[in-house]
Amino acid sequence: MSLFSCLAVLACGCENHVGQAAGSRLEPKGTDVCSLVENPSAFANVVVVVTADVETDVRHFVLLVDPRCPGRGVALRFPSEPPERKDLAALRDLIFGPAGRASRIRARFSGTFQWTPAETPSRTLLLESYDGLHVLSAETPTTEMKRSVLTVTFRTDKSSYEINDAIRFEVALVNLGELPIKVYGDLLWGPNAGFELHVARPDGTEVFTGSMDHDFVVPSTLQSREAYARLLPGQFLGTFRTVPLAQLVLEAGTYLVYVDYLSPAPGALIHVKDVWTRERGKMRTKPLTILVLPNASSTMDSPPVKH
Repeated sequence: MSLFSCLAVLACGCENHVGQAAGSRLEPKGTDVCSLVENPSAFANVVVVVTADVETDVRHFVLLVDPRCPGRGVALRFPSEPPERKDLAALRDLIFGPAGRASRIRARFSGTFQWTPAETPSRTLLLESYDGLHVLSAETPTTEMKRSVLTVTFRTDKSSYEINDAIRFEVALVNLGELPIKVYGDLLWGPNAGFELHVARPDGTEVFTGSMDHDFVVPSTLQSREAYARLLPGQFLGTFRTVPLAQLVLEAGTYLVYVDYLSPAPGALIHVKDVWTRERGKMRTKPLTILVLPNASSTMDSPPVKH
């Protein structure tokens, strides 16, 4: 059976196995995702082989994870130099296709581990080969499939305002998974602090971006266990913010407001287990529509229209 026919079978939701012969290269060093996460400097630029599950947003990133160290992982990077290998292209298509959305994918991955603490993602596996591919239908859950699932909720105090009003935002991090999650407990605002507020016109043109916020995370707090809140399944951690609308928009109209969340905790630099780290990527809330009306008093004071 060819690789592509095997992948076609796997996409149907049944468990199967696919592999390919590796080319001549350095003998890989056997390890696991948790070891790479805990001690990345020991494996920098080393050819390693790990058995891991694949986690993806089905658009941008692929993360290798291990249920023994939830909330942390190693980014998987496909070679960019041509010619493209058919086996790796088939794996990428599987991950970003319907099976990647509906199933759990596991394989043994081999490649060069790269550790760049000043970058995001800081831990990367440059893929060279893989084997032992398993695709298990999401309809047959197992204990290992109990993932850490964090989401962001967002709401405003009302849907219509006068332009001189203040608007109140409420945001929360909610654990929707079946495993405890630790999150950085100081909920701050700014591109490197956690939450990032956006205000846009209906056509998507932004009129305010959270990059204008400048809350600062003290780096030393990231190493402290006390800095993290432990959320059990179903628990949440929230905050609110009140802002004069005049600081967000210049005129009356209809606007979309939404929030991004990116953990301020870089996984490569912290040593606290089970933390939802920056490597897990950015989450965006569903946009809410608000109507901003002219100030009522200014409308009453305006001169009569001459005919």
